[in-house]
Amino acid sequence: MTPTPAVALTVSQEIDLAVGNPDAGMHVFIEVRTRGVDPAALGGPPRAAEVIIVDCSGSMGSPPTKLEAAQRAAGAAVDALRDGTEFAVVRGTHQARMAFPRHAERLEVADHDSRARAKARIGHLFAEGGTAIGSWLRLTRDLLAMSTAEVRHAVLLTDGHNVVDRELLDDELALCEGKFVCDARGIGTGWNSEELIRVAGRLNGTASAVLRESDLEAEFERSIRTAMARTLHALTLRVSLTRGVGLRFLRQVHPTLRDLTADGVHVDERAVEFATHPWAGDEVRQYHLCLTADPKDATLDETMQLAWVEVASGSDRVPDPAPEPVLVRWRHGSGPPTEMSQLSKHFSLHEDLTLAAAAAHDAYQAGDGSALLSALGTTVRLAHQLGHAEVLAEVAEIADVHDPVAGKVAIKPAFDGRRLGRLLMLGHVSVAAEVGPRPAPERLAPVDPALVLVPCRKGDCPATLPPGTAFCGTCGTAQDGAPGAGRG
Repeated sequence: MTPTPAVALTVSQEIDLAVGNPDAGMHVFIEVRTRGVDPAALGGPPRAAEVIIVDCSGSMGSPPTKLEAAQRAAGAAVDALRDGTEFAVVRGTHQARMAFPRHAERLEVADHDSRARAKARIGHLFAEGGTAIGSWLRLTRDLLAMSTAEVRHAVLLTDGHNVVDRELLDDELALCEGKFVCDARGIGTGWNSEELIRVAGRLNGTASAVLRESDLEAEFERSIRTAMARTLHALTLRVSLTRGVGLRFLRQVHPTLRDLTADGVHVDERAVEFATHPWAGDEVRQYHLCLTADPKDATLDETMQLAWVEVASGSDRVPDPAPEPVLVRWRHGSGPPTEMSQLSKHFSLHEDLTLAAAAAHDAYQAGDGSALLSALGTTVRLAHQLGHAEVLAEVAEIADVHDPVAGKVAIKPAFDGRRLGRLLMLGHVSVAAEVGPRPAPERLAPVDPALVLVPCRKGDCPATLPPGTAFCGTCGTAQDGAPGAGRG
């Protein structure tokens, strides 16, 4: 039996906040999970558009096997496209040129014939010129702008880093952001991990590099198949604030780290909406929300609502989950909570892991063996605490791990230095935390708009509410339906 497609929303938080320390903010962790949202459940897959970007700069010809591997990988990517997908292949050098279709800046529709013609053109790629990633992205943006597809994706391969018109890359990343997702891949020895992270991070993709040319084909195919599996393309996250509450930040913390605060769109004076890039049928993403509030005139030890979080699936075939409240209970005192929540601790460790991996990368680049040893030890210790198997596996290729708990390692006499770049990229990929819901009594009661409204319990609040409402959406005061509402 096919499972009913669903989107689940979970909000987890420690609700106590000291009145003397409001600047600490209310920290909330949000999990959004899709289940069973496959093409059959939606009446068919969303329309997709794909651009395959192949670095053809002069260095790709040395050795010749590098370009040959890129050609095989691009051919595998073409084969992985779903029938009906609009696609193009871009040849990247010091400028961007169409490889397929050959004489027109447009997209073709994937079928047996167009795939064969695209692979024939890929077989004629040759290496020359420099590397101008900004121009490659500009052509990609122009191509995907011609499409009305719901899922727009690109995969970019390079063996170097942007050396031509660096300002153009900055400009293009800003213009491309939110328009399509781009995975960035490195091959050879000249790729720059920080640049791959930058491109993928701004464009909601993933960054990686292959150490063996023979692995590139599978890497490209995996990127395309992941894009083709995206089904839910219009899911949005909304945070609605009660009076006097501010939104300090919203960050995605899993699967990759990304600050979303500047992406928020104010739909009215209190609600901020965040669009998300397309989702797979079964996927989990986690977010860290921080709100600010003024405890002035608040009643101590009474639970109040600061905001509520909503998710809209964007599909009439996938029901939206019920909204979840963000609560606060003001307590006496001026200090921070005596103990960090497990979720805060988990993602704080992730931030430390990202910094440790970066320190290891920088130490290697600087030729500082002592600093490299220290940073790798810290990376191992944190990765072990988090259960980050990919990071541990990468470090094990650089150093012998003697005690992961204590972070004791010994650098191998010989290792591939490119692994430090891969480690840096893995440091930006997080392990999911266990986000558990609050106890049921603290959840908002369902609101029936047909019920007769009653005034808010707070005398000077003008709001009227359905009976049984837990918290006032205007002032946040607990109502008769909330725990502790009757306490004096």
